[in-house]
Amino acid sequence: MSARYLSDMAFNQLVPAEVGWKAVFTELDGTETMSRIVAWASVDDGDGDSSAVVGLIVDPSEPSAIVSAPGTSSPGGGDFLRYRFVAPDPMKVVVEQPPPPPTDLVGEASKKLIKRGR
Repeated sequence: MSARYLSDMAFNQLVPAEVGWKAVFTELDGTETMSRIVAWASVDDGDGDSSAVVGLIVDPSEPSAIVSAPGTSSPGGGDFLRYRFVAPDPMKVVVEQPPPPPTDLVGEASKKLIKRGR
């Protein structure tokens, strides 16, 4: 399947991708680069009898377009290799403690005076 723009694809189904899915590209120097999968698409493979599931990514050469990962080249000229899941870092939740309630100065002073009087 060659790189095709979203508008050129015949979708059977389209679903958003879970954060962490990547398209892996093998660069000319042997290293790997990754691009985030934004959605998965079930598309007709061209013969009309079957369909293929492909990952959709932002086009590395035209950031305003979304294309299928297979057949797309990375900005460095690398070829699509496979898909990979990279678990995202867990979210850190910070809960701020509310400030302590204002103290009742008059009430505390009267308690101290009563205790002294005993």
